[in-house]
Amino acid sequence: MDKKFLFRIFLLILALLASILACLVTLLVFSLSNASENERLSENESRSENKSRSEYESRIVCGIVPYHGLNPWMVQVFAQRGSKFGRCGGSFISEEHVLTAAHCIYANNSTKSLFHIYFNRQFIEASLVAFEPHYDQKKCIAEGKTDLAILKVKEKPIFVVPLCLPPKNYFVQKTDLILTSPREGYHEKVISVIDGKTCWQRYFRNTVAANSTWCGKDQEFKRAAEAYEEETRNKNEDLDLNSLKVLCGAEAKQYTFKGDSGSPLVQQDQNGRWYLIAIVRGSHTYNWKESICDNQTKIFTVDDFQPLVPNLAWIYETLKIK
Repeated sequence: MDKKFLFRIFLLILALLASILACLVTLLVFSLSNASENERLSENESRSENKSRSEYESRIVCGIVPYHGLNPWMVQVFAQRGSKFGRCGGSFISEEHVLTAAHCIYANNSTKSLFHIYFNRQFIEASLVAFEPHYDQKKCIAEGKTDLAILKVKEKPIFVVPLCLPPKNYFVQKTDLILTSPREGYHEKVISVIDGKTCWQRYFRNTVAANSTWCGKDQEFKRAAEAYEEETRNKNEDLDLNSLKVLCGAEAKQYTFKGDSGSPLVQQDQNGRWYLIAIVRGSHTYNWKESICDNQTKIFTVDDFQPLVPNLAWIYETLKIK
């Protein structure tokens, strides 16, 4: 075989091997470059996320929404007690504490209950911090029943704006509050509420009006209503004090339904700050007449709300806020 031909074959093989080696070196350099770039981008993203969270948390002020969002304090509370499940509303009153209705999560042995909150499209495990000391399932509202409980999330979520607690001297006589409910998707309602004392007087009036015919007997009706109120007070000496522990709907109309308990009723001040004034407790039914001459007695269901002011000391102590 011609030596020149063999030499050409040898050179061709060397060129091919050199080309393959060059390709391998190029691939190796490209791979190392990509890995370094990905690591740099990952580090930058992590720094950016941490910076975003840090910047966000540094400007958190209760009741002030620093970004475009819907009710960044509103949560759904899920309680599991054995095979039973409960679902209510709740709201952040700190970056890690949620206030809700005690009856939503109450169990005789709460250590066997599991709690989760749903916030910002994620479920977060929570633990029970405390029930308000005067909570008692067997008590009625007139006996001073309170309905508050505080949970603590095990992992603090971002983008939380806790609601502000109301001033200690805040008193509701009649005002409009905004109810935010998690039921069937988050939605809001404006509800006119009245103080507990007015609630009782309306209840006394309608209870008396429903049981007799008072048309044309205004003075007799007034005395009968006052007598019934006095009788109730004699049975419950703390009625006036307990009346501070309740608000109710100003209209003979039901706005809240199953799943709304624990949901916040909020009010915004002139500086744009949102305050948690009360939470949904439940509802009660009573007889109602448009006037004492009305022959038709109607049955209405009216909402009950738990105001926060009478329980501020307990809330602050529980949160260890000084």
